[in-house]
Amino acid sequence: MILPPYWRRGGRGRGRCLGLALLLGLSGTACDTDPGPPGIPVNGAPSPILLEASHGDSVLFNRAAAESLIVREGLPRGHGATVLFLAGRAATPLPDGGSGWADLEGDRVLIFDDRGGVRRVLQGGIAGSPPVTAPVSVIAMEGGLRVEEREGGAMWFPAGRPPERALPSGPEPVVGGGAGVRLAARSVLYFGLVPVRPGDPLLWHVGADGTPRPLGQALQSENGALGQLMNTGWAASGLNGESYFAFALQPELVAFDAKGDPLWRASWSPEREVPSPRLTAEGGVLGADFSVVQHGIAVGGDGKLYVLAASHQASSPDRLLVFDGGGRLLREGKVDSQGAILVDGKGRVFTLPFEAVMADATPVERMAFPGFRLPSLDDEGWVELEDYSGRVVVVNFWASWCPPCRREIPLLDDLAREMGERVAVVGLNEDARPGAGLRFLEELGGVTYANAAGHGELRARYGYRGLPYTLVLDAEHRVVRTLYGFGTSIEPLRDAVMEALSAPSGHP
Repeated sequence: MILPPYWRRGGRGRGRCLGLALLLGLSGTACDTDPGPPGIPVNGAPSPILLEASHGDSVLFNRAAAESLIVREGLPRGHGATVLFLAGRAATPLPDGGSGWADLEGDRVLIFDDRGGVRRVLQGGIAGSPPVTAPVSVIAMEGGLRVEEREGGAMWFPAGRPPERALPSGPEPVVGGGAGVRLAARSVLYFGLVPVRPGDPLLWHVGADGTPRPLGQALQSENGALGQLMNTGWAASGLNGESYFAFALQPELVAFDAKGDPLWRASWSPEREVPSPRLTAEGGVLGADFSVVQHGIAVGGDGKLYVLAASHQASSPDRLLVFDGGGRLLREGKVDSQGAILVDGKGRVFTLPFEAVMADATPVERMAFPGFRLPSLDDEGWVELEDYSGRVVVVNFWASWCPPCRREIPLLDDLAREMGERVAVVGLNEDARPGAGLRFLEELGGVTYANAAGHGELRARYGYRGLPYTLVLDAEHRVVRTLYGFGTSIEPLRDAVMEALSAPSGHP
């Protein structure tokens, strides 16, 4: 899977082309959807990799903002304001004046009230309900809240009832939205190195009934393999049904009206030259180097568009831009994106430290991982979770036909050696024929940790959506973190293991 952790790298990431099945899964929605309305012209100025196009529409170039942005540190007690960004990622405004923020790495969603306080934590995993995994957005729907996950799944949190896994509905991944509306597009968090076809939509508007409506036209890249990456971005729904899209890799925004017709296209001038993404090849694996310019978009209670951006090529987002409903840049200024950025009904901007915002985010009780007793991969015994009682356990689901598993498993073995008796690593193989898994491990030189044979039945039992799939369990075998896919580093898994090791017994 493609998991470029650019939020850890300060705005840079690496994508990888990791197999036909994965790429088809990521691009199938675009390939199966009819072309949308007439395309919006491509602006070739900010990024030379784009091809010029002319459809008679103009692009609004914002050379400079009309005025500087005033940012107020702290929020007066009782003052109404909505959290629009937290830790460098956008929140989704809710109808009651609050907002929902997806904690991608923490596997939870925070629901804020209209004064910036945490009102509720959505995490699932209680009383047998499934857990939230890598959430990217939360959308208010009739009767509850729908949490969209990075790999395309969703959780439904109905009012007054336990959460449940939501049925697939419309294109994915979802990159933003508003009340009753999901906006799906290509995501910089999860993409493939594949082309887009002429006429493919830029994004999709998905209403409450799940019916997708294509919007705009995807940009065409000179290098077809970069087509999907070039069209990644973030989206937000306007107060009157508009749809807004901010490209991730270039300083441009696109707007559509409530009917899906193009409204405008606007660009702004960064303080740096925007590099074009480029293909790389390491160890026989095709990849891409890229730099994220725009890190999120949100609509404030004043109806203005707020875009979080990076001033420098390798920096975290540090610049907030405010656009009016016509794409004109009104204000801009430096902000500390590590905390919360709030906006009140008059468009005044406030910031709060991350620690202050998270003080009320009470941890939700961890879900107990169901035990297993499976035959070993070599059929010479049994692998049982109870054998690791009192130890932190890393459970890794893998298969011989999973390209990222080939890179991840040797690093897992290194981690197992490094952690010693403190941590147990257990592999659960999903091959229908265990012999294929055994030959795979032999090709890698073998591993030191136990592996069990799942005989192709694990996905039906555990409900994961792709491989590799890894869970980190604390000493009481409750789920601390779930990780889908494998990018370029074992560090996210190591961080989760250290979190599990540091948790005292009885931790909620």
